[in-house]
Amino acid sequence: MRPSRPVVTRSRAGFTLIELMIVVVIIGILAAVAIPMLWEATGKAKRVEATVQLDKIKKRVIEEYTTNATFPQQAAATTPGVSCCQQNYEGKKKCAPDAKEWDTPEWRALEFQLNEPFLFQYAYTPANAGAAFQATAVGDINCNGTSITYTLDGKVDSNAPKITTIPPANAD
Repeated sequence: MRPSRPVVTRSRAGFTLIELMIVVVIIGILAAVAIPMLWEATGKAKRVEATVQLDKIKKRVIEEYTTNATFPQQAAATTPGVSCCQQNYEGKKKCAPDAKEWDTPEWRALEFQLNEPFLFQYAYTPANAGAAFQATAVGDINCNGTSITYTLDGKVDSNAPKITTIPPANAD
């Protein structure tokens, strides 16, 4: 009979180098896919502001046309006068919600103002003696020098208002 040998058991105290490398590669692949998707989603969320605010103007001009058979006839200059990237309100590259800037006869006629920090500058221009208008939202959402412009075009077509929102050609 042979003498019995003691059974040697190994205790694993950690991961092998190969296991760690596999985990690092998996995390790298996930990051390569997730980061661009995050940037795209963030950009889309920022651009929504322009469409929401122009929709407020759209509702007001339709109301005005329904009541008075004309669109508002006072031009509202680009507000605020300084870009949001330059203002950099609270370090967030946004415009400050300054009620005084919106407290003009032109913006009051549109019943439009912004009370929260925002990313776009807004303007309203009437045309054809109240039979047409154009409202714009202009912003550089990434503060990289590339501005995007959303346009709200309105005109009278067969005695009814026809209003079209035109998205920017470049999505920044």
